[in-house]
Amino acid sequence: MSQFNIDEIEKRTLSGLKDFQRATVERVDYLFRHNQNRVLVADEVGMGKTLIARGAIVKTARLRIEEKDDLFKVIYICSNQNIANQNIRKLDVTGKNAIGSVSDTRLSMQHLKITEQENDPQIKEGFIQLIPLTPETSFRMTTGGGSVQERALMYAILRRMPDFKGHAASLEKFMIMDAVKAWDGWAKWNFENRVAECEKMTKGVYPQNVIEKILNYQEYESIRDMLLNHLHERRYNKQLTYSNYYVMNKLRVMFARISVSMLEPDLVIMDEFQRFKFLLSSDDSELGILAHSFLSGHDTRVLLLSATPYKLYSTLEEIDENQIDEHYAEFFQVMNFLFDDEVKDIKFKEVWKNYSHALSELKAGDSAIIRMKELAENAMYQGVSRTERISVMDSGDYTDDSSVKHHLQIDENDINSYIQMSRLLSKTDSNHSLPVDYAKSCPYLMSFMKKYKIKEQIEKYYIKHPDEFGSEREQCLLWLNRNKINKYDELPKTNARLEALKEKAFTGGAEKYLWIPPSLP
Repeated sequence: MSQFNIDEIEKRTLSGLKDFQRATVERVDYLFRHNQNRVLVADEVGMGKTLIARGAIVKTARLRIEEKDDLFKVIYICSNQNIANQNIRKLDVTGKNAIGSVSDTRLSMQHLKITEQENDPQIKEGFIQLIPLTPETSFRMTTGGGSVQERALMYAILRRMPDFKGHAASLEKFMIMDAVKAWDGWAKWNFENRVAECEKMTKGVYPQNVIEKILNYQEYESIRDMLLNHLHERRYNKQLTYSNYYVMNKLRVMFARISVSMLEPDLVIMDEFQRFKFLLSSDDSELGILAHSFLSGHDTRVLLLSATPYKLYSTLEEIDENQIDEHYAEFFQVMNFLFDDEVKDIKFKEVWKNYSHALSELKAGDSAIIRMKELAENAMYQGVSRTERISVMDSGDYTDDSSVKHHLQIDENDINSYIQMSRLLSKTDSNHSLPVDYAKSCPYLMSFMKKYKIKEQIEKYYIKHPDEFGSEREQCLLWLNRNKINKYDELPKTNARLEALKEKAFTGGAEKYLWIPPSLP
């Protein structure tokens, strides 16, 4: 790709971004250029993280051109094929990749897709190669038989190997499993034709390179012997058994590992990665080994996208039950992945440990905590970028919800209503504390929140203990006062969200009319 082309693509891509999105793209580029190869963009929902990823692709492509790369490989990981179909076009900054629907997103099939794309003159011209993967099907090597497409591709490769030359019919029967109609209808010939086309295009390099990797695979001989034994059994029309699926699973893992060795991505984008955090694990399972080998390339940059990258908090009940603060553990699991460097990781943990201690020992008027907070935020900023909607409203840079321009104004009655509700709940011998979000959800909690478990629990208690109800009823912040309503007296303000709604809805004395047509969406 010429310098002129990358300049044009960058200009066109970045011009379509809002200021805060461009700022995030620039931050990601800065970190990638300063030895931080893993970055998390944790923007709030609906802030255009896919567009940011699009900008990051262009910036990283320029970086790889500077590093003398001749083909920029981008792996886009998302939770399912529908999302892949939807977003791959947005990420295709050159217009050379997204042709037709996205398919073949399973890891075990990527050796074919890599070969097709590497020999596609259009993709070569566009410099950027996009490969979508769906982790639940790509990385989770379950005991199932995979898809008929996977098996058809494996058959097209295996039947070319000397070990299976005399077993083509039984190998095909084994690979069909229960998908006779799909196999005969299109799967077999589709993948046979694609493999043959690549064979012709590469003058035999493919699939010979894949076959050589199979022969050098550590477990190949045992897999071959198990497979040949099962082919003999299938010759006599024996039913599918657990062992059939076991052998198929071994084949899928083998082809997945071979594909991983051929991928060599320059940039991996993990969209809503909290859905598949198993990719961050470093266990010794086949899944862990696959994920580790896929993401541990020295020059591979990784961009994580997630509005909720880890659990925000653990309740006291959860900590008591699990004997672990899950949100804290999840937080450090993500940060440990981002700072894949012992020195960086130790430094980050030390800063956050000091901040945690400072918080636990906080005293009134202690201004040192502000400095500790800034240090902790800056430590996170070395690998994490986050924009919240409220932070860009007043600038006019984000207009999708222009009504939200100010923080809610919390009144002392917001706090008192939470305290009163907590007191009611504590008298019911409940083992649970009152969630803050529950108290935020509605004003006059005992007059509303019908069928919510907490309210039902309180009601059941006072039905059994009616003598205690009188004194509690005096806690006026939890109930609508009918006497005040009948006298048109003002009700106490107990909920910041309701007050914000009133301020928006009752402008210009609208509440004084008997009826007005709906005019504000």
